[in-house]
Amino acid sequence: MKQLKSILLSVVIFSSLLLGGCQTTDKQTNNKTETAQTTKDVREIAWNSLSDSQKKEVIGEWKEAQVSKTIADTKGFVLTDRSFEGQEVTTVMFRSTKSGLLGDIIKLVDEKSGKVVGAGLRE
Repeated sequence: MKQLKSILLSVVIFSSLLLGGCQTTDKQTNNKTETAQTTKDVREIAWNSLSDSQKKEVIGEWKEAQVSKTIADTKGFVLTDRSFEGQEVTTVMFRSTKSGLLGDIIKLVDEKSGKVVGAGLRE
């Protein structure tokens, strides 16, 4: 009887440790998923702000857009919301079939509000 209790106790402890370890792994994976989701949303927000003619000149899919950070200024960008001047924003760049003539399509997105606050200058 004592041996059966010891075995059951060992199984319970082992199961607790195993499940506890899995939970930690799930939390780590979940954080990575949320980061990827945020990036995807920024690209999709920028894509949805494009005109139909701009969408036609994009090379590839919106998911392939390059994402980076920059400081919003009026020297390289047209700001639709001037309150973001001097602040860090996310740059979403879509490769364009007209990049040699006009340059790639660039949108500035504020990740916190989820809105497009400007665009890159094109010739």
